[in-house]
Amino acid sequence: MLRRAQRMDVEWYVPGHGFVDAAPALEEELDVFIQAVEEVIAHVRGLHERGVPVEQAVEEVDFGPLEEWSLRASQGPIAVRQVFRELDGDLDP
Repeated sequence: MLRRAQRMDVEWYVPGHGFVDAAPALEEELDVFIQAVEEVIAHVRGLHERGVPVEQAVEEVDFGPLEEWSLRASQGPIAVRQVFRELDGDLDP
């Protein structure tokens, strides 16, 4: 979905929350966010493949550029658990 948003030819992105700005500024933010999300997913996937339990992975995951994200403490554990659920095939289609 994030990649689809990147391909849109628009003048303005209006996110569901956060700030609203001209497309070039938000395109840059979106690119950084996508890279960070992919980095976190890759790191969590590595922990999962090594057999690290999900709660230990929550403590060990490296959020890279999102480490200082204001919602990292509240949303980070949810993200890690969600990646585990996806890798375990536990998400509803």
